[in-house]
Amino acid sequence: MNNLMKYIFLLFLTFLPFISISANKPHVINLSKNMYRADNKNWSIAQDEKGIMYFGNDIGLLEFDGVEWKLNRIPNSLIARSVAVLSHQTIFTGSYEEFGRWDRDISGKLVYNSLSDQLDKALFKNDDFWKIWIAEDCVYFQSFSSIYMYDYKTVKHVPFNGGFLLLSKVRNEFLVQQMFGALYRLKGTTLTKIEGSEIFTNNDVRVILPYSTDKYLIGTSTKGMYIYDGKTFKQWNSAISSTLSSAELNCGILSSKGVYFFGTILDGIYQVDEYGNILDHLSTINTLQNNTVLSLYEDNIGNVWAALDKGISYIQHIENMDCYIDKGGKTGAVYGGALWNDKLFVATNQGVFYIAAEDLRKPEALANMKLINGTQGQVWTLKVVNGKLYCCHNKGLKLINSNLSVSDVFDIHTGVYNIMQAKYKEKDLLFLSTYQSLKIVDPATNKVYVPKQISEPIINADIDHIGNIWLEHANRGIYRCKLGDDLSGFETFSYYGGSNKDGFPYKMKMFKVGGRVVLLGNNEFYTYDDISNKIVSNTILNDCFKNVKNLKQIVHIRGNLFWALTDASIYKFSYDGYEASILESYNLGMNLSLVNAYENVSILNDSLSLVCLDNGFMIYNKEHVVKKDLQNKLPLPYLRMLGTTNGYGDYEYKNLAQLAKISLSTPCNIY
Repeated sequence: MNNLMKYIFLLFLTFLPFISISANKPHVINLSKNMYRADNKNWSIAQDEKGIMYFGNDIGLLEFDGVEWKLNRIPNSLIARSVAVLSHQTIFTGSYEEFGRWDRDISGKLVYNSLSDQLDKALFKNDDFWKIWIAEDCVYFQSFSSIYMYDYKTVKHVPFNGGFLLLSKVRNEFLVQQMFGALYRLKGTTLTKIEGSEIFTNNDVRVILPYSTDKYLIGTSTKGMYIYDGKTFKQWNSAISSTLSSAELNCGILSSKGVYFFGTILDGIYQVDEYGNILDHLSTINTLQNNTVLSLYEDNIGNVWAALDKGISYIQHIENMDCYIDKGGKTGAVYGGALWNDKLFVATNQGVFYIAAEDLRKPEALANMKLINGTQGQVWTLKVVNGKLYCCHNKGLKLINSNLSVSDVFDIHTGVYNIMQAKYKEKDLLFLSTYQSLKIVDPATNKVYVPKQISEPIINADIDHIGNIWLEHANRGIYRCKLGDDLSGFETFSYYGGSNKDGFPYKMKMFKVGGRVVLLGNNEFYTYDDISNKIVSNTILNDCFKNVKNLKQIVHIRGNLFWALTDASIYKFSYDGYEASILESYNLGMNLSLVNAYENVSILNDSLSLVCLDNGFMIYNKEHVVKKDLQNKLPLPYLRMLGTTNGYGDYEYKNLAQLAKISLSTPCNIY
């Protein structure tokens, strides 16, 4: 479970300009029963002030602290249908003919105490307690036949002639439907009928949520959605009503972002805006492991948990990123991308796929991606040069035409990794990094030049401010070369790294800052000093990234802005040759990873970047960057329990809640 600690609770963490920021597409992490070590079915979710998550499971109360899962069994091995949290110290659960409270003892363990034992259980024979809500001075426990109020001393029955469906809390009010009847407000132990709510007779109300500042959004399982303004009930958005009715609405929440999440019995989760427009749809077709959603909960950092008929799903919204994960492996690993002619083109190990830019807003966007015939195979790079879309392919350099036909261009006769346009000796040239060597193309004449001295696989090429040609070997080292005027050969060249025994890393990457080439290898940055003609340490960048490990690649965005990539994180930073500063950081989290050894971000335009993943891609939009102080939202670390043993093996727990100072006998061991 250690990986979950890194990727779920410690994430310190949109898109094309015409997409709403609230539509930011999430990454979904599916947790199976083998991971949390309990039963498949989960009924309810809650969280305490320390960030601990609780799940009502078929075989008890699950507790997850971000590192470990712990199962707390209810007496008689009952199902935990409902769960509510008063604090880290006190949790409430509801079960079959049973409800009670859990209190944490000095060892940090939850201990169960029945509250329903105070009552005659014949009153709720064969009843499950489906909902628990905590009010200002009491706790409500609701079954289909009754509601009980616990005032932390005694348990009282709420008198009513009839049964109930599901008790809901909206703002500071409690509302409940009489079984297949009207709606009622609950205050204390008094139920008051809501006039006009007889329209729900013979329907079952599954969801009551806040709408606007003082209205209510009411959802039935199969008869649509309604807005209640305090006086009248009106149908809400017929399209979403029809969709949710067909899928059988079961649960819902209003998130802190102002977006509704609706869980269904038949078709997963719908993410909906305040007008009823579907922003996203999560199901087994794209991300979820199961379509039957029994409960939804937003945690204290704005991500959503789903309790499913089979497993638990964690819906992680990575700020400023939209996630497009290829669950079925249709597109394969992604190596690059380009925006061209209102379409997004994606380079993969299976070919070039494309999608209309406007289709990226659709709930199941990846299903709309199509393979361009003639591009099948490994594609390394897509680049727009002078309005033309070039495809660097395992079989050479290809041109993707506006009608999506594909042409082979120039006589390359080998695979092409990359293409760079640059002016050299007053000529506009194309520099091709190929499997065999650097190749230079003059588009004006279609002539291909091959400098003969270095016949090695070159993965990247660039030109510095004094005309040096820099070549990054596909597997080892870097070349710095002087190109002859006729482009047919190198007048001189120097080699760094590889097996050169010059003290530099075996393999290095390169990027350019203000015309100067900077090298990266083994987590160290180097710069070429043209005055001393030496490669020297870049202390500014090394100091900036001193706490970042496993740096793999640097990608220039524009101006003084860059992406830095590790195996699991992405950093946006600024560097002008004099100062460097990390501006943003993103942990990819669980089940997301860059393509090993080919980590890349493609710059689509001044605002958009495409992060290449081995199972899809993410799109970053700088226009939608929302800087949040997540440290203020995340709970502070805490000491859950302290245990000591002395030299004689005597074990003792220390009461952290009561002792400001803890005295320890010596010698002792602390756990």
